[in-house]
Amino acid sequence: MDSGVFEYIKWRGDLSFKVSAFNEIDALIFCELSYLHLKGIVPSDFSSKGIPLHKVVELFFSAEDFSSRSDTGLFFNKNLLDLLKAVGEVPRYKDVSLIGFVESTDLVQEKQFAAFTTKLDDGSFFVAYRGTDDSIIGWKEDFNMVFVTPVPAQTEALNYLIQASKLKGKIRIGGHSKGGNLSVYAATYCPSSIQKRIIEVYNNDGPGFEYNITELKEFRPICDKVHTFVPQDSIVGMLLEHDEDYVIVQSVENGLMQHDPFSWQVCGTNFILLDKVSKQSVFIDHAIKDWLKGMDKDHREQFVDALYDLLTSSEASTFSELSEKWTKNPIAAVRSLLALNEETRSIVWNSIQQLFRSARTQIPSITDLFNKQT
Repeated sequence: MDSGVFEYIKWRGDLSFKVSAFNEIDALIFCELSYLHLKGIVPSDFSSKGIPLHKVVELFFSAEDFSSRSDTGLFFNKNLLDLLKAVGEVPRYKDVSLIGFVESTDLVQEKQFAAFTTKLDDGSFFVAYRGTDDSIIGWKEDFNMVFVTPVPAQTEALNYLIQASKLKGKIRIGGHSKGGNLSVYAATYCPSSIQKRIIEVYNNDGPGFEYNITELKEFRPICDKVHTFVPQDSIVGMLLEHDEDYVIVQSVENGLMQHDPFSWQVCGTNFILLDKVSKQSVFIDHAIKDWLKGMDKDHREQFVDALYDLLTSSEASTFSELSEKWTKNPIAAVRSLLALNEETRSIVWNSIQQLFRSARTQIPSITDLFNKQT
């Protein structure tokens, strides 16, 4: 039987954070809860007392707009609803307060951002940043990371941490996927007075940066506080420059599906770890890095904009809508590509060809690398 977060909740759920200290599994649980639509339930004002988690559960499932709050879009994990119920029933979580929920998507700024803060009974608080949701603009912002820093969500994550720091106590922050990237960015660039209060940063399979952040003087005060976790077939977490230390988590899924943290295996208060990422992960990582090195920033931006034009040419705003339209009518996908102007179409096609060329050149070197290790 899989031993993931739900088994952990059953085992540890009767103990408070005062009795059993906050750990990496607790961090992952709060990071996952950040994907829920909690606007109107969790107060956005940090001056309020917040709302206990068991009350959040009650209001969430009884809300008149429950169907939209529990939207099971293409990238919405259905386990989240079970997770919310589970934490609302056990002493460890049910009385912790949630506060400072914000959620914003801006097509003009090309931004998708959400976060909330949890006040724990050990006197600390945890800032949880949401990863990328189902919106196409959210993924566009992710793609923008290959040629610009900061993207709007990174700036907002920093501003959010500054606001949250008005709360008393030690600070923990974290996120899954893009949320992990946001947590590292905010911890790196926040004022030193806040950095000194940060005790842990949890990056759960979040992408890196367009530059090596570990070489920055701003990163040094928090480098030993950053905990980065990637599954053995990690793809998202190995993207861009990712030179800080990381540990490899065992997952029961395969390939890209390992990005789902509900597949990560747990033993006690820790993840089950492996010695190295898979050959597939290293291959994809090297191929994409080689591909990006072959493009300057202008070319990267042109490709990302062209790809976005292709995805939105169907007038879909989410991947769920896009998938439905293109699945029901595959010809529509071809028409969308043909509808692009010649220059944009050429950028998309030539960039994809270059990606495949980069992949082919990496096969011998990756094979040699793994032959030496085995």
